[in-house]
Amino acid sequence: MGMQVGVVTNDSEHTTKQHLEAAGVLPLFDFISGYNSGHGSKPDPGPLLAFCASQNLDPASCVMGEFVSELVCTSLLLLSLFECPLHLRT
Repeated sequence: MGMQVGVVTNDSEHTTKQHLEAAGVLPLFDFISGYNSGHGSKPDPGPLLAFCASQNLDPASCVMGEFVSELVCTSLLLLSLFECPLHLRT
């Protein structure tokens, strides 16, 4: 049993894929959604729900975050996708 990993960004999907490819890590991601991918953009839940649908995952079984501390917090507290705090950064 593996872990599915996705990227949700307010950059374009194409540019994000280019950056990940240049870093040599693109194959490590199961899903990439940019503002122009058709799922909406952050902080709308659409991209996260699209990730869950693409991986056949129940959103309540997923964690998300932008920082390691958020991932640890949500993992330890078993918070669902919708209970995880969003931190908007510019």
